[in-house]
Amino acid sequence: MKGFSNPLVFDEKEMRRSNILNEMLHGQYEDVFRRCFETRQLRPACVDFSRVWLCLTGMKRSSYTQLGRMPYEQLELNQRYAEAILPQLDAMGMDTELFMNVYSREKLLVFLLTPRDEAADVEQAAQAINDVLQAMYGRELPGGGSPYFNFTVLSRRLSSFDEVAPAFESLSRLHALSFFEMRSASRTQEKLERRAQRLDERALSEHIQTIKTALLSGDEQSRKGAQVLLYEQLRDGADPETVRAVMRELRQMLGRIIRVFGLPDDPAIEQTLDMARYSGIRALCDACFELLDMYDRRIRRRDLPMGQITFKALEYIANHYQENLSQKDVADYIGITPQYLSGLFNREIGRSIPDVINEKRVERAKELLRTTALSGAEIARRVGFANTTYFYTVFRKLAGVTVREYREQADALPE
Repeated sequence: MKGFSNPLVFDEKEMRRSNILNEMLHGQYEDVFRRCFETRQLRPACVDFSRVWLCLTGMKRSSYTQLGRMPYEQLELNQRYAEAILPQLDAMGMDTELFMNVYSREKLLVFLLTPRDEAADVEQAAQAINDVLQAMYGRELPGGGSPYFNFTVLSRRLSSFDEVAPAFESLSRLHALSFFEMRSASRTQEKLERRAQRLDERALSEHIQTIKTALLSGDEQSRKGAQVLLYEQLRDGADPETVRAVMRELRQMLGRIIRVFGLPDDPAIEQTLDMARYSGIRALCDACFELLDMYDRRIRRRDLPMGQITFKALEYIANHYQENLSQKDVADYIGITPQYLSGLFNREIGRSIPDVINEKRVERAKELLRTTALSGAEIARRVGFANTTYFYTVFRKLAGVTVREYREQADALPE
């Protein structure tokens, strides 16, 4: 069947036919669809809606964008590949209608398959479609096509036009499970629905908590063990929404670590943990765990392994240092005595709680001195010092210069 011969030059009838077929996938224009083909305004369609299977196939968007291709370029390539299999499908006893799905973000090919007799095997036809596409990737794509997996999903048998749109919606959702496949594959709707399951998010959160605790304490072995368990559960569960939730939780965890340790903000975190950038769960988890390795090294360089209580106290200080905050306030928040908390700080980070609070306040005061014209008294109030004179004393002790000298030095720096 003749498809788009050039992505920029369309045959008017083919364009109209493609639009009608795409509308059909969304349950629209059944009467237009039938009239156009019955009156031969467009070439006849090989579709018997009393006995048809819907087949969705193609490469994930994140895979072909890695090749530097635009969606329409990948579609045109797939169309050419797929048309090469039409004679084979005909020999397998299939009447086939082939067109491109252009209305959704994932640009995939759609086959409507109708067996001409009972001997024709629809699952074998779907596998043949997948094999042909993957073989062509191997011949024409960089690296022999090995990083680029085709994925094919075959619906249940449909018995009426009204079942097409719901089936297409289900297949589109199930095609996203290609993210959890480590190879090219053809799967039936039934098999994928059995695999798709919602994971125990509580268990996943426990793995993340173990990773966080191990990061803080410098326990690399425990952290990497928890990472393996996290990956295996995400891979086997095949639930995209849960993967997104886990990545959000990891982002929040790293954000808290950055605030507590005073590390520079890292915009790469958002990109690294963005599921849409990866073609599979393995690639996502590899990038995620490399990011955790990097933060493990950053924490170790500061020589600050610590327990959960100290981390929780530091996090509370980072969020409340602007207030009239005391050692007792921090201990009360955690639920331990001030004396016990003071001992933990001295053992684990070698500084007292009042020292840590004042360090946070002075760091914020420096930022305000560099970026605003506020008076020293106003800055003192904003960062949590009730007494301006005490603020000046603490600032000089920690910064090595007076408030005025620091501002003059900042003003003298080139823009």
